[in-house]
Amino acid sequence: MRVISLSTVFIISVIGLCAELFFIGHHEGFWQYIPLVLLGFGLFLFILRTYWSVAEKLFKTVPLLFIVAGFLGIFFHLRSNVAFELEMYPNISGWTLIKKTVTGALPILAPGGLIPLGLTTYLLTNSKS
Repeated sequence: MRVISLSTVFIISVIGLCAELFFIGHHEGFWQYIPLVLLGFGLFLFILRTYWSVAEKLFKTVPLLFIVAGFLGIFFHLRSNVAFELEMYPNISGWTLIKKTVTGALPILAPGGLIPLGLTTYLLTNSKS
């Protein structure tokens, strides 16, 4: 039963995150395609893993890719917000810069949604069938 539950969480999460990224227009440049490609790759391998043993081995890399992408996304959002705030207010610094960066145009913790998905996927890859 646990495998079914983790599989369901995985599928719903991947489809939900892909839909959200697509609808908010997160496909304007190379870097913005990374989470969409990773999510699609993960779903593709998830489906193929029951039919192709190589896909099962490749699927074991997906949790790490999701977790790394989550942390990189947080970094990119944070960096972009800092650059934007410094462009708007060149003399800003300290607590004011931190506050404006955290509440800036890009949600800095949104990419972090890939991290629990990566942990869930790790549990899925290591659960007994």
